[in-house]
Amino acid sequence: REKEVLLKSEADRRKKQLEVTLSQLQPHFIFNALGAIRIMIRTDSEAAYDMLYDFSKFLRASLDALQQEDLIPFSTELEQIKAYLNIENKRFSNRICAEYDIETEDFKIPALTIEPLVVNAVRHGLRKGKDTGTVVLRTQKNLDSVIIEVEDNGTGFDAGAWEMTDTDQSYMGISNVRSRLIRQVKADFHIKSVLGQGTIIHIEIPLQKGRILDENHSGR
Repeated sequence: REKEVLLKSEADRRKKQLEVTLSQLQPHFIFNALGAIRIMIRTDSEAAYDMLYDFSKFLRASLDALQQEDLIPFSTELEQIKAYLNIENKRFSNRICAEYDIETEDFKIPALTIEPLVVNAVRHGLRKGKDTGTVVLRTQKNLDSVIIEVEDNGTGFDAGAWEMTDTDQSYMGISNVRSRLIRQVKADFHIKSVLGQGTIIHIEIPLQKGRILDENHSGR
């Protein structure tokens, strides 16, 4: 009986993870990106070429993530994030800016855990505003941990209410991302958001016994 319960729990976990991963493919984003590329082909072929290149990188990374159960290099997800932000910046006429303050890439994370946070920053924070918005992705390595932050200067939201309800009704996948980071890499996950000013998501991942470092760098 206990074995059956464990097997069902594991099956439910895998199903939920697959559903969330599939949701990251963002069919509306894909259709909109293809539509923008189609228009650019007629108006600016060079820009269309660059956007199609970013789109192919984004789509390949998303599809590859469907097969990932182990940790992946942060650098892999970083490339997907850059491709996504490049596309959104072109789609919205340079209204969405990206800044990168990357001190280290030599660590691993569960697949599709940082990218959804960036998507939320753009979709719920920046695109709702009328002016240009900025999303900042930064990493920092301490002696015993890696810090990742996703910051935007968008509309903000009631983080306290979200913490109390712990649901994803307004912000796609944050609860799932947090639970996966806590479960797989023992991360601390905190959100600070102010209405009308923006949001900062702070993640700290311990480097206990090099468990999340890339194995080629774990001895450093």
